[in-house]
Amino acid sequence: MEETRNAPFSNGEDRISRTSFPEDEEYDERFVYFVDLVFILHDDSDIQRFSLCWHSFRYDDIMTRHVNRWMVHSIKHNVQEMAIYNTDRHLAYAIPHQLLNCKSLTKLQMQMYRVLEYVDTTLPKSMCLPRLKFLWLGGFSIANVELSKRLFSSCPALETLVIANSDIQTDDLRNLIVDSLSLKKFNYFNHYVHLLPHNNTMPTTIKLCAPNLEEFNCLSSLTQDWYLENCSPLSRVDFDIILKAMEDESAEAYLKLPSAEKDVYAKRMMKYLGAVYMVEKMRLSAGFLESNLAVIGDDWEAGLSLPGMLSHLEYVSIEEVEGCDAELKLLSFLLKNAKVLKKLALHPRSAIDSPDSVRKQFQSRLRALPRASPHIIMHWPATKRTEHTLKFSKGGFGISALGEWNL
Repeated sequence: MEETRNAPFSNGEDRISRTSFPEDEEYDERFVYFVDLVFILHDDSDIQRFSLCWHSFRYDDIMTRHVNRWMVHSIKHNVQEMAIYNTDRHLAYAIPHQLLNCKSLTKLQMQMYRVLEYVDTTLPKSMCLPRLKFLWLGGFSIANVELSKRLFSSCPALETLVIANSDIQTDDLRNLIVDSLSLKKFNYFNHYVHLLPHNNTMPTTIKLCAPNLEEFNCLSSLTQDWYLENCSPLSRVDFDIILKAMEDESAEAYLKLPSAEKDVYAKRMMKYLGAVYMVEKMRLSAGFLESNLAVIGDDWEAGLSLPGMLSHLEYVSIEEVEGCDAELKLLSFLLKNAKVLKKLALHPRSAIDSPDSVRKQFQSRLRALPRASPHIIMHWPATKRTEHTLKFSKGGFGISALGEWNL
C-alpha cells in the first residue's frame, strides 16, 4: 500500500508497504491496524495519491471491512489519484458511493480479479466525478446497464479510459457505447476470452462516439464488432484481434473457419481500416490480417479508396508474421498508399520453423512492389538467430555488414 501526501516530507511522499510485514495472518491484522492508525493520526493536509495492492487470500471480506474504509478516509482528504489492485476471492463487490462521487479525484485505477472470473460489481445509483481524467476498470462484471452508462456520463473531463478483462455493457442488446467529447485515448483489453466463464455475455458490439479521440488500442476477439465512425482522425491505432486464444492464431486456423464467418470477419477488417484511414502509427496482429483478405475478392482495395487514405501513416508494426498471402496483400496496399511511411516492423511468429526463410520471402516479394514513400526502413526484430533491418528507397537495393538492405 502507498499513501502519497502533499506535506513537504521525503519529496512530498509517505509510503507504507505491506511487504514490510511478514506474510501470515497475524501480520495481516497488524498491517491493517497500522494503516488504520496512520489515517487516525493523519493531519489536515490533502492526500495526493492512495495506492493499494493486496494479494492476500486469508480475508474474504477484506474489501468491505478495510479497504473501503481506507478509501473513504483518503476521499475525506481530497485524494487526487487512487489505485486499487486486489486478487482476493470476491464473489461480488459494491463500489463505495463516496468513491464515485469524489470531487477531487483525477485518476482512478481499480483492478479486481477472482481466479479466471469477473467480479460481480454494483455501482452506486448516483455518480459524479467532475475532475476525473483517467479511469481504469479491470476484472469487473456490471449487470446494471443503466448504471454502466451513467458511470461514463458522470466523467465530463475524462481523457483516458481503459477497460481490461471486464464485462461491461450499456444496453440490453449487448452493446458497449462510450460517448464522450473529452475522451482522447481508449484502451480495451480482453486477454482471457477463452477462459472466463462469463464470456458468452460479453458485449458483441462496441461503439465509440469520441470526436476528440487520438489513440485507440484493443485486444479482443473476432466475435466483437467495433464502430469508430464518430471518432476524429486517429494518430495511433493498435488492433490486436484474436480468434479464440493466442495459441490458435495461425493462417491455417482461419482457413478452417466456415465461409460465412470468414466473410463477416474480413468485411469487419476492411471497415476498421477505413475508419482509421488518417492514422499515423498502426500496429496489427496476425488475427487482424488473417481474417481473411482472400474472401473479399480481388477488388477489396476499392472499398478503401478514400481521399487521403493512409496519407499520414509513418509507422506500421505487424505481429506474429508467418508469410501468408493476407499479410503480403496488406503490405502491398500499405506500401502503395502510405506516402510518408518511414518504418515497417515485422515480428515473426515464434512457432515458425524457419524465420530466416520467411524474412527472405518478404524481402524478395517486397522488392517488386510499388512504393509511394521514397524511404522506408523495414525492421525484422530479433529471433533466436538474428535481427535484420531492411531499408527501402527508390534508388536501389543493397546489403550492409549489419544486415541492412537498401531498396
